[in-house]
Amino acid sequence: MNSRQLNAARFLGFADAYDKARPACPPQILEIARVYRGFPPRTVADVGCGTGLSTLAWAEAAREVVGIEPSPDMRAAAERAAAGCPSVRIQPGYGDDTGLPDGWADVVACSQSFHWMEPASTLKEAARILQPGGLFMAYDYDTIPLCNRRAETAYQVLLAYIRRMEDTHPAVRGTFRRWDKDRHLSRIRDSGWFPFSRELVFAHTEDGSADRLLALALSQGGVQALIRTAPQAVLPQLEAFEKAVRAALGDRPCPMTFSYRLRLGIRPDTAAAT
Repeated sequence: MNSRQLNAARFLGFADAYDKARPACPPQILEIARVYRGFPPRTVADVGCGTGLSTLAWAEAAREVVGIEPSPDMRAAAERAAAGCPSVRIQPGYGDDTGLPDGWADVVACSQSFHWMEPASTLKEAARILQPGGLFMAYDYDTIPLCNRRAETAYQVLLAYIRRMEDTHPAVRGTFRRWDKDRHLSRIRDSGWFPFSRELVFAHTEDGSADRLLALALSQGGVQALIRTAPQAVLPQLEAFEKAVRAALGDRPCPMTFSYRLRLGIRPDTAAAT
């Protein structure tokens, strides 16, 4: 399998866990799109849409939203979520093969997904389907939300362990390809497709709890990959993580603040420019 097929397969089997735990698309995203586009976006391609969390948020403003998702499990969850929303359709595809016509989109959005796509071919495809002056928006939240120092420390320890296992454990090593998020902006700039680009940083707060933080950890692809293929390599660490989180947070509500980074590129205002 090529990298895009491997990455799609990585998300099989845990769409429900992903959908219940991940944060909603923050409202700042829609407002930033309105400011830079000059009007509320009318047509939006949500590429790598997962379970549709971002897709449905765009539907509040746009007249037509297409969610593009290669994973059949994630796509089925997005279709269920979008049922009864006539402005949304969900279809299979990849970042570099959306199936959309030239110049269709006001916005191409990648919500927590651009790092799973081959950057150069994805940016070329985004440029093809964007209208003159259209926006490419790749936005990600920092994995660990602001909530409690001891709980965050336990999450840091768990994620560091998962990263080591992804690099070294034979059951998961080589089963995916992930591109560095820190290079998103430079890749947009270096692509040649977007003469204006910048990064914006903001935060979004949601209700939280020990259960929510545990669910967030379980929604990580690396955690799920190890649970499926080498549970003995991860279950003790998950048990230790749960013990530390429950000791830190108890049963009380705990607001969670997610830090976001948006990397934005804007196409030229005239169709002839490239």
